[in-house]
Amino acid sequence: MSVPAPRLSRFSRKRIVAAISLVSGVVTLALAVPAVIDWFDNNTAKTASANVISGAVTQTVTDGGSAIITQGDNTTVQVGLTIEQLRTELQAYTSEIQTAKKSAKGVQLRLLETQLAEAQRQLDNLDKTLADRNKQLQEASQALAKLKGKLPEAVIQTARAALLKGDTRKAEQAFDSVVEQQGASVALAAYESARLAESRIDYSKAIENYRVAVVLAPENTDYLNRAGMLANSIASYSEARQWLESARRQFETQGIEGDTYAAVLNNLAELYRAQGDYAKAEPLYLRDLEITEKALGDSHPSVATTLNNLAELYRTQGDYAKAEPLYTRSLRIRESALGNEHPDVGQSLNNLAGLYYSQGDYAKAEPLYLRDLEITEKALGDSHPSVATTLNNLGVLYYRLKKLDQALPLMNRAVHILEGKFPKGHPDLDTYRANYQFVLQAQKPLAQTE
Repeated sequence: MSVPAPRLSRFSRKRIVAAISLVSGVVTLALAVPAVIDWFDNNTAKTASANVISGAVTQTVTDGGSAIITQGDNTTVQVGLTIEQLRTELQAYTSEIQTAKKSAKGVQLRLLETQLAEAQRQLDNLDKTLADRNKQLQEASQALAKLKGKLPEAVIQTARAALLKGDTRKAEQAFDSVVEQQGASVALAAYESARLAESRIDYSKAIENYRVAVVLAPENTDYLNRAGMLANSIASYSEARQWLESARRQFETQGIEGDTYAAVLNNLAELYRAQGDYAKAEPLYLRDLEITEKALGDSHPSVATTLNNLAELYRTQGDYAKAEPLYTRSLRIRESALGNEHPDVGQSLNNLAGLYYSQGDYAKAEPLYLRDLEITEKALGDSHPSVATTLNNLGVLYYRLKKLDQALPLMNRAVHILEGKFPKGHPDLDTYRANYQFVLQAQKPLAQTE
């Protein structure tokens, strides 16, 4: 019996996925790391003053990304999306995509499935999604201000007012109208329109506008990096490779080093790793690690991410001796920098446990999975897909140890979590169901002999 590999992830610093293959009663465990995208944005507070609608209005973005408006009468109001608005928007979008999938085929179906997975990821991580979305609304408002003279003032003010309410459509229309013109502002408008479309998970529109932006501003590494990562997400690998390699060349030509250059190297390495081109991926990871340690210090969480990705590259090639110290160091950095109960610590525990599992060292794997489960449930809630991943992995470990009575309830719970999150036919849900049914069938002969 062959079980397809799932692709589960968690937001931002994405969670390594444990994929279970049960073949002829032999259990093997394979890990796969989704691309960890280091965008160029940082999460530090930004402050900007602007006359948004009328009168004196000061607009501030907090560390979390939510916009706060202080008006001329010294009253303060919260603007941007609320968490309930965001939840409703994403739920409605998910329903629309599920309906559209019924009549879609080929490339269009794959695109819809990618967008549906992203919508579900955002629903599972609403707090972080909300902070990112409101931060982007602020950045779009600032970009609109740069288009004065290219658009009527009334259009700009109306679009900015809509952004304050969490509505991106008028801003997108304003950017699109500039794209239809000519001049130096077109690339900026195309880029900002693409970002807003991407935030709405409209990848078809987003990629088209990113294409305009990178053609008109081929030296802009921000544009190239974001365009490359979206292209990678929607399986347009030739474009992803072209744009990320171009961004890399821009940095190397200018002799610029820093965490932004390292992010491009990491993203390009992830692209090559996912395509099985390990010879190209390894030196990129190593260079990324060197630059990130120099720019941010050797105990920064971004260093942990690169160590994690490099370890996965070695694990994929069966070089466990190289992978283990990297996974271990990544775990230690995250524990020190983020605290012992941070979900990224759970991720590292899961990855290291999977490595030990691959080596047949179940005694070392079990306590790591158990600690991962405790941390992830506490940090993300007991119905989060990442919890289901750990439950599934732990269940398969117990299957290997012939502890079927312990394995089955864990795997059953993993299935129920995903049933409440994913639509019928979702590959991850199908995988966990198949795993559970396999172990259930394995238990029956044992019960009959007792």
